[in-house]
Amino acid sequence: MTNALMMPDILNAIAIHLDPPNLLACVQVCSLWHQTLLSVLWHTIDDRKYAWPTILRLYESEESLGEEDEAWLRGIFSKHGHLIRHFTITWKILIDITSESDCSCNNVQILSTFDVSENITEEEELEERWLSNQIMGQAATKYRPGNPTAQMGRTLSPIFEGMLEPLKANDRTPDQQKRDWETVQRFWMLVQQNPSLRSLRLDEGLNRLTRSLSMRSWGHWYNSLNLRTMLLLLTDTDF
Repeated sequence: MTNALMMPDILNAIAIHLDPPNLLACVQVCSLWHQTLLSVLWHTIDDRKYAWPTILRLYESEESLGEEDEAWLRGIFSKHGHLIRHFTITWKILIDITSESDCSCNNVQILSTFDVSENITEEEELEERWLSNQIMGQAATKYRPGNPTAQMGRTLSPIFEGMLEPLKANDRTPDQQKRDWETVQRFWMLVQQNPSLRSLRLDEGLNRLTRSLSMRSWGHWYNSLNLRTMLLLLTDTDF
């Protein structure tokens, strides 16, 4: 008699009722369960839930959770990113990782962002504390309020020429502003590398990193996206 729990159809019917922690345990049971359920486990990734906030906050930190370090994080998205269909991002570092050429995150159908300017890693938090101390102690005049220095990072692709403008930020170091400049570009590179994308939700967090100039100048680029739904919650943006 066939064991029902060794039938892929039965496994999939059960899997849709399980949360990610339970699915993670299931994919480690045997090779059949792993092969059948891995796509269910990775179908929906929301970095606000479960262990993701802790893992991402400690990214590049000496306190990273055991083997869940920088190489591990990049490795799992490179290996399993192609299985993601619904992707919710609130951490800048995840944008940077999943937009890289060696990452296989190219089958996303629904992509959403929330408060990407708010979440910072432990290393970034240390940088901000240092900057705050510099400002309060007036030890570094170039960071004093009223004399901000807007910093531009690298332009990662010709399509971004003239499309972005750096922000003057008293609470961001020059290196952080340069990283923000690149992160915004990497987000749009992530969008472009997903031809199956049908729904895109943006919030104003992207504009807190680097200001986009008139979006009308992006017209030809937006027209190349096959989107059915695009919810834009960006402020100070001209459409």
